[in-house]
Amino acid sequence: TCPVDSGYFIMLPSLTGVVVILAAFALFAVVTFWELTRSKTTTYSLILITGLALDILGYVGTLLLRSDLASKTYFLVFLLGTTMGPTLITAAIYTVLPHIMALYGSDVSIGLSPGWIVCFLFLLDISTLFLQALGSAFAAEGFDKIEEGTNFIVAGLILQIMSILVFFGVYLCFMFRVAQSRQFLDPRFSYVYLSLKFKTTMLCLNLSLLFILVRTVARIVQFSSGLSSSLSQSQFYLPVLDGGLVLLAVFLLTIAHPPSAFGDAWTTTSPRN
Repeated sequence: TCPVDSGYFIMLPSLTGVVVILAAFALFAVVTFWELTRSKTTTYSLILITGLALDILGYVGTLLLRSDLASKTYFLVFLLGTTMGPTLITAAIYTVLPHIMALYGSDVSIGLSPGWIVCFLFLLDISTLFLQALGSAFAAEGFDKIEEGTNFIVAGLILQIMSILVFFGVYLCFMFRVAQSRQFLDPRFSYVYLSLKFKTTMLCLNLSLLFILVRTVARIVQFSSGLSSSLSQSQFYLPVLDGGLVLLAVFLLTIAHPPSAFGDAWTTTSPRN
């Protein structure tokens, strides 16, 4: 069982596994910062870097817990980082959507403003972050506050799933519209949307979001079972079904780097224009 008395965990994930995950997140953060310095992708890159920084913070919290399994501060750092980091990574992905929808031209539309769609997705993510922060604070208090805290975290994760499903729904509806309206596509950017690089990047972007979706479902199952459950106390659950899936998502985003697939069209298709 545990939380709390002797500590929040009976046994933590292996030190090697946590260090590898931590190093990988740090590497991806450095690469993303480098991409930021050489391209005009400020919003996307800064949100992604912030998400990676939170994940790094979360796994630093895991390392710190080794020195004191009952530390509220270390446990709070761990919870905040590992729950909120992936939410911001999805938010970075959402910033690509208006560019995709503008790329094919104004004659191809699903009747919804790309800007308003992203604002709605961001609103869901902000609500998710609020619930995750509130839940983490309650859960770190231990004992009678733990169940209340995990309920808030689960509610936040459900909102995160909703935002991901909304993104997939809008994206698929829009691409269906594109397939049905090929004669109306904007030829100015045909060199982008017909390229293998762009198609591969869109595949990587959607796979990244799918990995985070699976991870979010896994976290809901984990938190719903309670912090004292075998799932929450498992040495493998966190590094594999949380860290591993998020790392796969970030790896795909790093090698594909969605904004670079647009080239000069990234600035032209900005919702600010």
